[in-house]
Amino acid sequence: MINKKILMIAPVPFFIERGKSIRINQHLKALSDMGAKIDLLTYCDGNEVHYKNVNVIRANKLFRKKNPSIPGFEIKDLFSNLNLIFKSMILLTKKRYDVIHAHDVDGIIIGLAAKKIIFKKIPIIYEMHGTFSELNRYYKVISSRNLIKKIEKYIYDNSDFIILNWPHLKKLVKTKTKKTLIMDRPDNESYSYLVSKKNAYKNKFSKLKYVLYTGNSTDYQRLDLLLDAFNYLDKDIHIVFAGDILEKYKIKNNRIHYLGYVKGKELISLMKNAKVLISTRMTEGFPPMKILFYLLTNVPIVATDISCHSSILKRNKDAILCGDNPKDIAKGIMKAINGNLNKENKWEEELSPKLLSERLMQIYQKL
Repeated sequence: MINKKILMIAPVPFFIERGKSIRINQHLKALSDMGAKIDLLTYCDGNEVHYKNVNVIRANKLFRKKNPSIPGFEIKDLFSNLNLIFKSMILLTKKRYDVIHAHDVDGIIIGLAAKKIIFKKIPIIYEMHGTFSELNRYYKVISSRNLIKKIEKYIYDNSDFIILNWPHLKKLVKTKTKKTLIMDRPDNESYSYLVSKKNAYKNKFSKLKYVLYTGNSTDYQRLDLLLDAFNYLDKDIHIVFAGDILEKYKIKNNRIHYLGYVKGKELISLMKNAKVLISTRMTEGFPPMKILFYLLTNVPIVATDISCHSSILKRNKDAILCGDNPKDIAKGIMKAINGNLNKENKWEEELSPKLLSERLMQIYQKL
């Protein structure tokens, strides 16, 4: 049991079924189930959650985002963060917390600022969702790399414990502060479906040889490479897109299928019945969340050979990693379909709810 009062700071839209919100929700519920009493400070956007001993406190509704499911920095986020600093100071003054649990760069800055302003000595956990440098590549909040490095060093060294969310961060996060890895993971329901030994229920594409792409169509996903690779594939192979795809990537072809946003059992069925699961993303840094879903299936993975994939996927074990050109991608897909991959399914334990609870318990016992 975790017999502690926690101030959790999560400056994101919460709860929505995408992005950082999923991880925050998993850890919030796990801590609640283990007996912790939690005040959660978060943005005004999102759906309500109801867990035992959890009180959700939101930023002012004036700062509501137009579309909270779209990632990126808005000026409203800055005002929400200032509002959360103010609310943190009030809560830390009025209540006696045992620990601050801060999510992401914004969360740890808010927690450290509130502590410093009111001269409060209280342990603070920094739960990472990627480094500031990695996140800034996407959101482009600060242009100075030197300033980013200074901020990273300050938040690492002034945290009492750091939770890493991806294995590659062990080398990137250089500090004497204690660290533990708790990987991002699918939600519990999806995890159960993915690791189930039962055959996935059939979908309308089950009798086809299809490559499945899941996710959005932002430019860094490089769907143009996948669509160009289609021209080099055997004529009996289909591509299925499960996600919100922009019109510019929609081609009229009876072997290319666009399903829109798919979730739950339907998405798992599409994954388990596919011949290949693919990611053509072209970014450095942390991997896409869908890779964790892919790893819990027995379906071959094909991905571009870049750090967001190679940092977690072992070549010719977890996935076929290929060059960033259509011919290499097509060659990788055909190799995977023909069975030339010795996939190691070792991820069931690493991504399990049980391991999440055990590692959170160990962290809180050390504080």
